[in-house]
Amino acid sequence: MKRLFFGMQLLVAALSLGACQLANAQTTQEYSQSAGVRFGATSALTYKKFLVTEEALEIMVSGRHEGLQLTTMYVFHVPMDLAFSPNFYAYYGAGGHFGFEERNNLTKILVGTDGSAFNYENGATFFTMGADFLIGVEYRWLAAPITVSFDVKPYFDYIGFRKTDSRFWDSAISFKYIF
Repeated sequence: MKRLFFGMQLLVAALSLGACQLANAQTTQEYSQSAGVRFGATSALTYKKFLVTEEALEIMVSGRHEGLQLTTMYVFHVPMDLAFSPNFYAYYGAGGHFGFEERNNLTKILVGTDGSAFNYENGATFFTMGADFLIGVEYRWLAAPITVSFDVKPYFDYIGFRKTDSRFWDSAISFKYIF
């Protein structure tokens, strides 16, 4: 009986030690992919896949100006050496987007015959493409498993082969599930 009790204690101790090791490994490992939402000037559904250590491909499907854009970016992550938490990462990257959006005052319609008076068509849908840049800070809460990030994503648009547009302060907060 005494041997059985000692064996049970040994088994419980081994399982407890194994559970502690597993929990510690879960909180220190890096993640390989995540998906979530980006809330900001350009809100989006987002998916990130790490291709090599701390370098990822991020894909966003966003709505902007009553349209739809697909954005792909190559993103580099750099650990931030903060004394209170090793889970903060700075990141930066670049990429491009294409899609369509609705714009006002881009299409001129000639009024009259003298060629000097125009009206502008409102609410026309145009093809858009452009360049995107990204800089931000991410907190990896691997025990949950989620990431929370804040970023600024300036972009430059070439709209309908007629006009260029840009926005520097396209900032957002993102929540992603790690899997």
